[in-house]
Amino acid sequence: MKRGFTLIELLVAVSIIAVISTIGLNVFSGIQDKARDSIRKNDLQKLALALEIYYQNNGKYIYEYGPQNTNTGLCSDNTATFYTEIAPYISGSVPKDPKTKQTYCYVAGNFGKSFRLFAKLENCDNDVIDKTICNNPAYKYNYSITSDNVQIALAPEDTGAATNNSPGVIIPPTPQVNTKVVFVSTNLYDGNLNNYTITKYGAVEGDKRCQEEAALAPPLKNKIFKAWLSDNQNSAKDRLNHSTIPYALVDGTVVANNWDDLIDGSLRNPINKKQNGQLIESGLAWTGTDKNGQKTLTDCNSWRVSYSTSGMFGDISSTSNWSLWGNKSCDTKLRLYCFEQ
Repeated sequence: MKRGFTLIELLVAVSIIAVISTIGLNVFSGIQDKARDSIRKNDLQKLALALEIYYQNNGKYIYEYGPQNTNTGLCSDNTATFYTEIAPYISGSVPKDPKTKQTYCYVAGNFGKSFRLFAKLENCDNDVIDKTICNNPAYKYNYSITSDNVQIALAPEDTGAATNNSPGVIIPPTPQVNTKVVFVSTNLYDGNLNNYTITKYGAVEGDKRCQEEAALAPPLKNKIFKAWLSDNQNSAKDRLNHSTIPYALVDGTVVANNWDDLIDGSLRNPINKKQNGQLIESGLAWTGTDKNGQKTLTDCNSWRVSYSTSGMFGDISSTSNWSLWGNKSCDTKLRLYCFEQ
């Protein structure tokens, strides 16, 4: 006589099948996620190429909007207009996110001379803006391409096709949203930032130099900047706002996750780009400040003289000695670090 399965045997079998099914579904889901991410990247490239055609016909990228916030999604309404204007330059329908069916985010900068496209990837790979925010629900987007990295992009004043290696005109990138911009100054300054006004302390004059330089880059001109300087009266730690969001270069490269990360002794990436995004491979910057943001009292008499004394400087190519590396005579001309407030 044949014996049937017991209840326990049936439950074990069902459990095994359920586990196998779950594993299979997870693997399949992961494959689908990666496939959709690949589509998203290709979609942004397709939009970017269409924007280059638009630029050749109109002398600028689509630029009809004011400031847009790609974290909170304020760009969505403006992106609707972008989709209408870009449609004639796209073969077929204008691409949308393969899962949500929502439009990708478009932000124009520098008065139509540069742009940035955003998407949200499902997998944290090496292409995301910052792996620390990849799966953070507070961030609406984590992947971006810009007018600077489209292979056939035309520089605004080029007469022919340019590539990534073309010299061209440097276009200030549109700063990343939900970051505080930092840059290293274009100009070099000696230790006298105060034009020999001995009664004033010079760190504030350094702030003015940073503000003047930020005004040269249209995406930054309405932002407030201060110099990473300490003088006899105040440390940089006391003068600068303590950000709770990341500090980043103008191209979005994260320097520190927040103020505490900034002063923990090591940066994530060096502060080695100017306000227009141009890389400075090596150089020094006046600081008068240690790695914790405290004054060192080696500050060219509070940045008021360019003779007979010395000032503390940092190495702009370093992540560990960026603020405190050594002393230089105050008649030396060095750069400044500028921090958005």
